Amino acid sequence: MGGAFSFVWVGMASTVTFTPNLSAVSSTLRRRLEQVPDALAEFAEGQAAQLETYAKEHRPWTDQTNAARAGLTGQVVREGARISIVLYHSATDPNSGYEYPKVLELGSPPQDNGHPGVPPHPIIAPTFAAHQTQIAEGARRIVMSLIAGKVS
Repeated sequence: MGGAFSFVWVGMASTVTFTPNLSAVSSTLRRRLEQVPDALAEFAEGQAAQLETYAKEHRPWTDQTNAARAGLTGQVVREGARISIVLYHSATDPNSGYEYPKVLELGSPPQDNGHPGVPPHPIIAPTFAAHQTQIAEGARRIVMSLIAGKVS
């Protein structure tokens, strides 16, 4: 691990970037720092599951078909040195093509046919907002514990 890595939760403008200069540290500390990405990825997996559960339990809409709730998914994406927590909707009605995520998160404008439109019922941004401190503090604790040698 010679460069930086980022820990990101998608949906919020929040990134924790950690850039250790490993050439200037002892071999013991270097080994500890090399554990950080895997430890953060494991932490992120747990956080993604919590975000998914929270979003499903706190959705601000009443289910009609359960498809919108079932389509809420939390996962971790690891691309090189970047670890991202992602929460997204994936539900589209296979019969009508109705895009639940778009309409629920953003609403829809009034239609020419007289339909009044739908107000937004977002859950993605509110879920991240409710958890951003917990995620940032958890990531900080992991890094600091590893540096201090309190986690193997």
